[in-house]
Amino acid sequence: MIKNLIIILVFVGLSNCGYNAIYSKNNQTKINVNQIKLEGEKIINRKIVSLLGLIEENSSHYNVEIHSKKILETAAKDKAGNTTIYSLTIVTDFFLLNKNEIVKKKSFTESFSFNNRVNNFDLFQYQQNVENNLTNKIAEQIIIFLNS
Repeated sequence: MIKNLIIILVFVGLSNCGYNAIYSKNNQTKINVNQIKLEGEKIINRKIVSLLGLIEENSSHYNVEIHSKKILETAAKDKAGNTTIYSLTIVTDFFLLNKNEIVKKKSFTESFSFNNRVNNFDLFQYQQNVENNLTNKIAEQIIIFLNS
């Protein structure tokens, strides 16, 4: 009986403590910036801007620069010289500027290794999926960086 009472009290206490998920879509804040400058991989940059909720607005004092690079390398080969393992790395440099002075800057790197596929279409689809997942991780890291 005492265990049940303690469990109920803990549950009621935790449910009313104001806990909110960090990555919940409801709490996604829109960040107003004066200008967004993108360099490097266009698809990756656009996805990051979309996930961050960056909106260009002339009344803002902040500018954002995002430089990203995708590196697809051969990690291992078999005896015949055919690629067996690929390594995909995405490097993103994020700059938050106030009147051309850097307020915050940081470089984010995510990488993943995956096996080669027999079918090139399957390989391409898997590579796109890995790229999307790495981009999502980088966007999450940028959100945490901006909130700190």
